[in-house]
Amino acid sequence: MTPPRDYRQALIADQRLLILQHLAGAADQCAPAGALRAPLTAARHQVSHDQLDALLQWLDEAGLIQVLGQAAPVARLTVRGEDVAAGLAAHPGVAAPA
Repeated sequence: MTPPRDYRQALIADQRLLILQHLAGAADQCAPAGALRAPLTAARHQVSHDQLDALLQWLDEAGLIQVLGQAAPVARLTVRGEDVAAGLAAHPGVAAPA
């Protein structure tokens, strides 16, 4: 059974925020894509590799991160993404920090 759409959208918005916040605290504000599963798991979000790829692609298309490389992608936070992670700006589809 799949969760209701509103609940699922809220989970995805929270996952996007967690990725941005992790990158904001990372050295050089970047991290290998595979390393971004750990903070999601720590927050009790279980995501597959495909789901993580979709989250990163969405954030990249929204201009909140840049995904560099293809064989071993690295996610780099943009200035706009940093503002959203800190709660200084809002972006539809990304949860607001508490």
